[in-house]
Amino acid sequence: PSRTEALRHAAAAADVSVNELAATAIFQAVAPLCRKMQSPQSATRPDVVRLCVPMNLRRASDRKMPATNLCSMVFLDRTPSQIAAGPLSLLQSIHDEMALIRRHGLGLTFIFSLLLGRRLPGGIRGVVAGQPAAATVLFTNVGKVFRRRRTDAAQALPLVTAVEGLAPLRRDTPLAITATEHAGQLAFTFRYDHSQLTPADVAAAVRRFDEALENVAKAAASQSVSLRPT
Repeated sequence: PSRTEALRHAAAAADVSVNELAATAIFQAVAPLCRKMQSPQSATRPDVVRLCVPMNLRRASDRKMPATNLCSMVFLDRTPSQIAAGPLSLLQSIHDEMALIRRHGLGLTFIFSLLLGRRLPGGIRGVVAGQPAAATVLFTNVGKVFRRRRTDAAQALPLVTAVEGLAPLRRDTPLAITATEHAGQLAFTFRYDHSQLTPADVAAAVRRFDEALENVAKAAASQSVSLRPT
């Protein structure tokens, strides 16, 4: 929980979101695996990491609706040189791109593509059949779960101490990372395709992610002013 709070303070110091800090760390963590994770049928070049991020489209009036009922997908691409430019440069580019997506309503692009697909011969199934992988990594933050902390009255211990989230793996997308928060603690779960990655590959990526998240948080927290306006 203390580290989760530190991430929030770091994000606030740089006027970015915790998700943007995490996305920065994910790019840095998976870049060394990029070539191995690419399928021969992949739509992205072997030297590009494509991050797929589900985007919440709910407004204040929709807060009681499950997020999965009103969401879309956005895709962030970064080259090795962009990733190697440093955590603050990478964070700034992600922050700018997400701001642009929100400002121009580009989160609806994926929805419109689905509507168009329904009208084409064969419908959506015909459009996606044989389609190459759309992303290298899926990253989703499902937010707080079990908001009310129930405890065992006899022992005064929490009944649920930790929660893991597992995002779906689309064909040829080898890695999915899910963030969940429970009892004030943010947790990241890595789910991977065993046919493309080994346990050692993912363990190394988890270590890199942990280190990269710490580094980008420290860099963001050290900002005397927020990142430049978008």
